[in-house]
Amino acid sequence: MDSKVGRSSPPFSRRPPRYASKIAMAAVCFLGVAPHHCASKIAMAAGCFLGVAPPRCASKIAIAVICLLGVAPLGSCRRLDNPASAVTSSWSAELDRLPAQTAEARTPSSFPASVSEHYPTEPLLVEAAGTGSDIRPAVELVLTFEPPEILIESEGLLLEWQRWSFGVFQGQAFRVRVELPGLSRVAGAPEVADFSTFLPDDDGPWAVINGGFYDQNGSAMGLVISDGLELSPYRRGGGSGIFQVEPDRPRIIHRSAWSPGPTQALQSIDRIVDEGENLVRRRMARAAARSAVVVGSRYLWLVVLAGDASIVETADGITLSHTSWSGLPLWAFADYLVATTDAIAALNLDGGVSTQLAVQAGGRAFRVRGERKTINALIVRPSRTARDPAGNR
Repeated sequence: MDSKVGRSSPPFSRRPPRYASKIAMAAVCFLGVAPHHCASKIAMAAGCFLGVAPPRCASKIAIAVICLLGVAPLGSCRRLDNPASAVTSSWSAELDRLPAQTAEARTPSSFPASVSEHYPTEPLLVEAAGTGSDIRPAVELVLTFEPPEILIESEGLLLEWQRWSFGVFQGQAFRVRVELPGLSRVAGAPEVADFSTFLPDDDGPWAVINGGFYDQNGSAMGLVISDGLELSPYRRGGGSGIFQVEPDRPRIIHRSAWSPGPTQALQSIDRIVDEGENLVRRRMARAAARSAVVVGSRYLWLVVLAGDASIVETADGITLSHTSWSGLPLWAFADYLVATTDAIAALNLDGGVSTQLAVQAGGRAFRVRGERKTINALIVRPSRTARDPAGNR
């Protein structure tokens, strides 16, 4: 018996186990027809059939498969210093013959029809680093997005919907915008709880987004202060960024600049935009659903984003599933925020399976439902002057 696999190995499984991942990669790449969300199952089946790859290695094999297919920057990637000198090849041309997207776009019927005009950012050319002749030609991964469409606009709160594309990935973003300073509040819980427990019980206008990360014990990983009460202490490992509400406006600061005083504060992993610049290195990263809070020059933004393969329409919004492999790598998400908002600073929140958003305004409600519970949330409302210029509310 093979102790690693837990079953008898077939007679033809004499290839050394260290070659298993390459064999599975080659098999799926040769087929060239597997959408990214099926890669893990195909890789697992291929490895088990060959008898050389224990099932627990399937996720690593799948990552390599996806990278090899060129549908996500999932290798040791780096930005080319001279994009103009990048050489395309027949291998790159093969990508053009892949399906335009990995799953049929599910655009909720209540959303505006998508438009054809695209606004590309600077082309992102990444190269998977290998050894010797193993280095592949560069693959052009261009982040594009369509003009946003308004879903809800009421009393100073705006909810927008926007389609985006990144290579063969396609997806949707939902963005809440209020004019600064806005009214921000951190809501926390002693343990992970259903996202709905953090939602206000009034008619709005308000928007709520999932908060920071939590550990395997269900405890917040960083600083959480709600209404002056410290629910979780500052931790160096809790993330490089802290969203805090100061008397004049909210700010996103580096953890080293933290000083007690703010009555609302949320630490998370990590700051991804500062002074309008992307802080995230182009490196090995998985595509996933994302969420962030953005402080701009004029607006405060809550942004969530996911791939089409994760999105299913519901009566009042969308539900997400399989979010850990469908979306954008973190550095591309930061690029998206810089390109589509007036971002001065942005703090990444606990996206992936925790990606959640709720909006209530103008008698309408919209929900982005995630896969798991959350440990805290950030609530944003328009400033009172934005809701009523006369200041009566």
